[in-house]
Amino acid sequence: MEAVRGMVSVVVVCLVLALSVGNCGAAVDPVEEEWLLQVAVVPPAQGWDSPEGTAAAAALEYVERETNSRRDGVAGNDIRFVEIEPATMEDLLEDATSVVERWKSRRVVAVVSFADAVTTYDLLQQLAGSGFALILAFGRDVSLADGEGEPFPSVFALDLYKRYTIRAVAARASRALPQGTGIAILADRLDPFLAESTRLLQRDLGLRGFSPLPIWIAGYADRNLRNRLLEASSAGAEVVVSLLGPLGTLDVWTRIERNALPMELWHAGGRNEMVRARPGVLVVDQEWPLEHAGRGLQDIRMDIWDSTGVMVDRMPLAVRSLAAGTLVVQGLQASGGKGGTPLYRALEGVGGLPFGDRTLAIDASTHRPGERRIAVLSTDGETWRMVDTVAVQSRFVPE
Repeated sequence: MEAVRGMVSVVVVCLVLALSVGNCGAAVDPVEEEWLLQVAVVPPAQGWDSPEGTAAAAALEYVERETNSRRDGVAGNDIRFVEIEPATMEDLLEDATSVVERWKSRRVVAVVSFADAVTTYDLLQQLAGSGFALILAFGRDVSLADGEGEPFPSVFALDLYKRYTIRAVAARASRALPQGTGIAILADRLDPFLAESTRLLQRDLGLRGFSPLPIWIAGYADRNLRNRLLEASSAGAEVVVSLLGPLGTLDVWTRIERNALPMELWHAGGRNEMVRARPGVLVVDQEWPLEHAGRGLQDIRMDIWDSTGVMVDRMPLAVRSLAAGTLVVQGLQASGGKGGTPLYRALEGVGGLPFGDRTLAIDASTHRPGERRIAVLSTDGETWRMVDTVAVQSRFVPE
């Protein structure tokens, strides 16, 4: 990948050949010769020159080299991952029309993105119907669903949607609590996302034999919170599941502690430094298993080093990059090197994506991994400790 400086391409082409450039004089142009497919890559928020950018670039360079060293490449083509620079990103987010046309003329078939949630949302608006496959290396905070509730045909993500926490909490309850246990669900009624999440969790817990009790408050500073918690405890609730954000969850913890209520506090969200400082809080997190994959991360680090000469520091991001690049390559192989609809359909059947010490397979009904392991973590006020892992399937996480 061009982001990894100092690498010499195995194909002797004009080094300035990129997404926005046409012919390069007398040199052979592999795009015009139709034996090179290109993939545009959106950088992490920290930029290409950051440790995050280096990790993303090095992993894609590894995928590129491994693919191009094969006799047939990918369906008779070589592949090149090309980083998008700031000027092109500005054009892409403001008005993608000219960028899209230029890319199509350069045999760009897919876009891999490491962008943050805000930029990813803008990319979806610009690229969902552009003819390119859009691969999100993350995707937790962005719904892939179109107006009909189906995933956009061209968009895929490696994360489960953020509502996965509801399914993970319910799965943990089944493993840790006796049936019939009273579980209070605390949420803001005025937040549509939280209101729907509360109903989902209430149904799930009920089907698992628990006694869920919704507690509706008006924001995390609701003056009636203490009374609501006292009422829930009197009604038999032994666990409070907070669907509020970190600040709201801290407020709940404080009220439970001050009133010495015999209730556990579970936070239906990932790790947070403020929450970590409150002993006894339980959280669910899909990042932890990848970050602590151990030997799986080390093996991938050495593979990248052997191929590119780059020693990666940000291994979880490099693994995501490796999985995203592999997804594109396998999809193109299955589609016969064709982009557009043939590629979208091929991507729906891809499996065996390297992801630390596990592999991922895309679920055609969600365009996300069919299943991810979720860590259940508890804090002692200083550090997180994993107490369990549960599996959550993307088809049961509504978007």
